[in-house]
Formats: sequence, structure tokens, C-alpha cells
Amino acid sequence: MKSSIIKWGGGLLGKLLKAYTPALLALIVSPSLKIAVSALLLRVQELIAAMTDEDPNDAEQAERIARRFVSEDAVPIADGVIDEKLLLIPNLRARRGLTLLAVPVVDTMRLLTDDEPDNAAQAEVVLDTFILNPAVQDFAMTELLVPIIEKRVPNPMLRALIMEALETGIREGAIDLAEADVFDPEAVITTIEQSKIKAEKAQAA
Repeated sequence: MKSSIIKWGGGLLGKLLKAYTPALLALIVSPSLKIAVSALLLRVQELIAAMTDEDPNDAEQAERIARRFVSEDAVPIADGVIDEKLLLIPNLRARRGLTLLAVPVVDTMRLLTDDEPDNAAQAEVVLDTFILNPAVQDFAMTELLVPIIEKRVPNPMLRALIMEALETGIREGAIDLAEADVFDPEAVITTIEQSKIKAEKAQAA
């Protein structure tokens, strides 16, 4: 049985935390850090309440609270911190790519902390969803494939021919692409045409 001193002390500490939490959070500028501190203080208050209640199973209560913090708080907090940091990247292409890459990272963290034991099957779903995401495919075509061709193929005539072949292949498959949940062919074609124009100008110079 828990002593009256523990109950009194824990109750006082819990009340103090609850009273001073708004003032403490007001000092924090970062939105994601504010959410993290708020979640942590809430779980501390729950832990104090568990340690001072009539339930003698303190260890089990503490473990449940810790698990809730990991599954319900830690992953969303990490997601918020990532989003906040990505907004600070001035290069829009890099920010777009890292934003897309952050999705499977956070999803993997989430599956590792849930109650589903088959992490391998969940991980496969996360990976498939990432690969089949139209935004990811669009980024791969417009921001990776085309710039790589431009960089790796210095000969403007050969580069124009490669871009022409790539554009023809996409146009011929446009009907199939329209029926599938993949990248926007028109957006990709626009990027290819712009690259072709640059190659043709370089060839004429």
C-alpha cells in the first residue's frame, strides 16, 4: 500500500506541472518542439498519477504509459520536426525530394511501434506505396532522370535524340498511363521538351 506521503507529494507535483505547463510552453518558439514538450509533460503527469493511485501495479502502468508515448506521441513528433526542418531548405527541388523520402521513413517508424507483429509485411506495403506514389514517380522523371541525362550526356545532338526517344515513348504510352495511377505524363513531357530546347540551342550555338 502506498504511503500518504507519496500520494501527497505526487499529487502536489502533478498539480504544479499542470499549472506551470502553459507558461513553460509559451517560452518555446519552435512549434514541433512545443508539441514534443507538451506530450512529454502530459505523460509525466500520467506517470505521477499512476505512481500515486491505489493500483499497486506501478511497473505495468509505467510500461503502458511509455508505450503510449512511443506509439501515440513520438512518431507524430518526429514527423512534425521533419516537416519543420524541411521548410528551412531553400532549394525547392531538394526540399521536394526529401519531403517525399521522409514519408516511408516516418511510416516505418510507425509500423515498428504499433501492435502488429508482422513488421516485414507492413514494411513491404510501405515500400510499395512509396514506389507507386505518382508524386514520387513524377519527381523521379522530371527532377532526377532528365537532369541526369543533361549532366551525363554533354553532346547536345545525342542528348536531343535521347529526349526525343523518351518523349515518344511517354506519348505512345499516354493512354495506358492515363488509366493507371502513375505520374502525370503531360508534366513530364513538358520537362523533356524544355530540355530538348536547351539541347537544340546548344547545338545551334
